[in-house]
Amino acid sequence: MQTVTIVCTKLHELQECFISSLISPSFSTGDLGQDIDYFLTVLQTQEMTEVLNFLNSRTTFRYTGIFRWEGEMVRTICLFDRNGEKVPSSPTGRLDDTFCQFVTETSNFITTESANDERLMKFKNRGAMDSYVGLPLLREPGDIYGTLCHFDPEARLISDSEVLFLQAVAVLLMDYLE
Repeated sequence: MQTVTIVCTKLHELQECFISSLISPSFSTGDLGQDIDYFLTVLQTQEMTEVLNFLNSRTTFRYTGIFRWEGEMVRTICLFDRNGEKVPSSPTGRLDDTFCQFVTETSNFITTESANDERLMKFKNRGAMDSYVGLPLLREPGDIYGTLCHFDPEARLISDSEVLFLQAVAVLLMDYLE
C-alpha cells in the first residue's frame, strides 16, 4: 500500500510540474537526470509542438525547431514560436542557406552574435538570426537526420548545462521522429 502511495505522489508531482512548466518559463530542476525524466514524460504524452514549447521554455530564445535534412535541402518538421505567430507548415529551403549546415554529426554549432562571428564571415545569411544553437539529430552514428535548434533574431546566451540537456534529449527525440 505504501508503494502505491509513493507512486501516486510522484505521478501527481510530475503532473503539477508539467502544468507549471506550461505556465511559467524556464522549467528546470537543476538536476540533469530529473530534467531528462521529466522531458520523457512530456515527450510521451504531448504533441511535438508542446515538446518544443517545453524545450523553449527553458531558454530565452524565440524559436525552437526540428529540421530534417534531405540531401541539399532542409525541411521544417516542427517549429515553435514563443511569440505565438503562425509558422508556415513544412517549408523547405536549401541547407546551405541555413545555420543548420554548420552542425555536424559530431558537433553542435552555437553562435550568440552571428553578425560578428568570424566562423560565419562568408555565410550570406549571417545576422539573419543573431543567436543560434543547433544540435545533430542522428539515426545512428554517421547518419544525420537533421537538427534540433534554438534561434533568435536577438543576441541570446545558453548555459553549458542546457546544452548538455539538449544533447541528451536529442537522442531521445529520434524515437519519435519519422
